[in-house]
Amino acid sequence: MEQLQSPIWLQWQQLGAQQRVAALLEWQQALDLVPAQWRQLAAFQCRQMLRLSALEQSLPSPSGESNEYYLSGRGLVFVYSPQDDDDYRWYVATIAALAAGNAVLLASDFSELDSMLASFSETLYLRQLPADGLLTGCECIDLQHQLASHQYAALCYYGEAELAQAIRLQLAEGDGPIIPFICEVLGDPQASLTHPDFLLQLVCERTRTTNLTAIGGNTELLTLGSKA
Repeated sequence: MEQLQSPIWLQWQQLGAQQRVAALLEWQQALDLVPAQWRQLAAFQCRQMLRLSALEQSLPSPSGESNEYYLSGRGLVFVYSPQDDDDYRWYVATIAALAAGNAVLLASDFSELDSMLASFSETLYLRQLPADGLLTGCECIDLQHQLASHQYAALCYYGEAELAQAIRLQLAEGDGPIIPFICEVLGDPQASLTHPDFLLQLVCERTRTTNLTAIGGNTELLTLGSKA
């Protein structure tokens, strides 16, 4: 399977939540293809990403190194929604995944999908931000091939219950790690997209350690345990 190794995606992730959210909200303002209530829900998830990013902090450094706790995107998120133009849950999930620092492959039958993708690229180009490969679209056909052709970091599905079960089985039978399967079926009153912790399914908690000894760190701390 193809695994996402895009330097442009890495640049997007490394921009930080503030820049990503600012770009996405600017894109939303110029996007009249999506009803206002769905754009408001997407903006809510953007604000939640800012809240989560505020939790990033420095950790104790017992031996003079630098330790940092931060949140990172998972990688390539596949959003699949073979629905009519009245259901825009796929749009909210796409915005949330991008805000979290992921790239997105979007499969939707939305009639204005090409225009929406072009608007996204234009917004990022004007801000001189990476755009190629961050958000790509495809038709809702040959799902089995789509699932087998990429190594996704997460999958968001919005549609019929029968297809949801088929996706679960294919993911369980596939090679590689088990990935988050974020699913809402028609008629299900539970709306995960409105939950303030929805984004936790689309990020990873990480720590970064930098060894400062070679540039003048406190080397005496490294020998405390060896003194008699």
